[in-house]
Amino acid sequence: MLIGCMEYSNMIINPTEGSTSFESAAHYCKARPDATIGLTSGSFDLFHDFHLRYLMQCKRQCDILVVGVDSNAHVQERKGLSRPIMSEFQRVMLVNALKYVDFSYIQHSLEDFTRVAETLGTNVVFRNQEFLGREQEVAVGTSGAKVIIIPDIAELDSTTNLIKRIRGEASL
Repeated sequence: MLIGCMEYSNMIINPTEGSTSFESAAHYCKARPDATIGLTSGSFDLFHDFHLRYLMQCKRQCDILVVGVDSNAHVQERKGLSRPIMSEFQRVMLVNALKYVDFSYIQHSLEDFTRVAETLGTNVVFRNQEFLGREQEVAVGTSGAKVIIIPDIAELDSTTNLIKRIRGEASL
């Protein structure tokens, strides 16, 4: 993929004011007015098969997939002080390395999600089944983007289940 004379495959962006990488991502998206731009976010801690399948399903429904990886503080607020297991830097690097992900960023707050959605011109917001019935809440600040709920796959692992097995609290 080309932006000006620079080639980009996957890129970690910083959604703060004046960030060159974020400006480049915005330029890339705006230069493709017919492209469907998808946005999702999550913890992606102890990356596993469900995370991969979720991102694959998201990418199948858009041309450009942007993924917010929750910051360490954001994960701790939602999941407790023992999480995340992996640092935000490790998690964003893993997510960004996937061929399904075009751009990724560390998401510190809902405001980051909103800023990315509005600046990049997001058409579709993807969420997991946890958000079923809360589509209006998810769509706030996304400039009318369509919300698509990706159903959970029951037989696949969750990070919480992996941690329990590592601790010997559960088995396969």
